[in-house]
Amino acid sequence: MEVVAAVPTPFRADGDVDFAAARAGFGYVASIVDGLFVAGAEGEFPALSADERIGLFEVALAVCPGAIVHIGASEVRNAVAMAERAVELGARRFAAATPSGGISVYYQRIRDVVGNAELYAYVDPERLGVRPDPQALAEADITGTILGGSAGAEYPGRLYRASGTAAAFPRGRISQELGIPLVKQAWALRGFGGTTTRMELAPSEAAAIAQVKHFLAEFG
Repeated sequence: MEVVAAVPTPFRADGDVDFAAARAGFGYVASIVDGLFVAGAEGEFPALSADERIGLFEVALAVCPGAIVHIGASEVRNAVAMAERAVELGARRFAAATPSGGISVYYQRIRDVVGNAELYAYVDPERLGVRPDPQALAEADITGTILGGSAGAEYPGRLYRASGTAAAFPRGRISQELGIPLVKQAWALRGFGGTTTRMELAPSEAAAIAQVKHFLAEFG
């Protein structure tokens, strides 16, 4: 298992993406955790253009070659186009927000582009408004599921029992939401480590990450 940070997208005062700040922030977070999750709900992907998302992918992959890039879109053709561009950048780990219908076809179209790379269904019912049927995800050609937001206590377990897919922790400050009990819960689901929405981690959060890594090294 690993600790993956869902990094936010920094913006300038004029509303454009601040790529310099992203480069510094992503690099700092990547030095503490095992991986980055880029342009998810915390990364404000609905507000980003395709070029801005690709720019963030490029920045993230430069500091963390194993970054998970979110290429999902409401239209499969847009997700496929994003996947094609991300593949050209060298991305090998992908996530795509789950559509409201046609799950199997959606992920198969993306799979055709990314080949045998890791491909995760990105499920965040609270932020994305879609709570897919676990069985539908079990039948899709995906590596696992990244679960974000507040999905309740039962839903993550249903996902794992249906397909053995990975479960991510809810996003939030690690010092508040990522204690060892929660790590143990995810470990039982064979999931990812927790995530943080902050790029400047407080000492207590860095200490929590160290504690999580120690647990994973010993028991994961």
